[in-house]
Amino acid sequence: MDAFLDSLVWRDKAMNDNLIWLATEVYPNEKFIVWGHNDHIRKANSKVMDSSYPVPLMGEIFPEELREISYVLGLYASSGQTADNAGEVHNVEPALPGSIEAIMSATNTPYSFLDLRYQKREAGNAWMFEPRFAYSWGIYPESFVPKEQFDGILMIDNVHPPQYMRFNSSNSKE
Repeated sequence: MDAFLDSLVWRDKAMNDNLIWLATEVYPNEKFIVWGHNDHIRKANSKVMDSSYPVPLMGEIFPEELREISYVLGLYASSGQTADNAGEVHNVEPALPGSIEAIMSATNTPYSFLDLRYQKREAGNAWMFEPRFAYSWGIYPESFVPKEQFDGILMIDNVHPPQYMRFNSSNSKE
């Protein structure tokens, strides 16, 4: 494994430890939503085809007993712009036919939510149980079984990049 993937695995182990601490020490009697970058929170990241990070990350190493009290929420967009870790802005790629983004944006609403956790396979929802194409960060193509990765999916039609706070060397806002 290269140095970048090593650091990613280390980072996700630290995020996992923090989430375990929150679930067991800070909020031991609460259920909680796990919401972060899809690549980190997916339940089986190492099964994602064409993933930029084909290693077990936070969501995959999260203990099974805590998965029962958590709800992993994936986030996708069908248009707009995102920004990467360096702050570079990218246009969200157009949804391809049959992709998660195309299926969920067919509602023609600005936002849609789909609960996958309790779905049973039936006519009309087979796509949730089969490999499906989607974009990571809205720009990197990959394929996975949605129900294996998330408990729910939130679809936002048009996203915008964050407005980064900039600081000068004295830690005051520019």
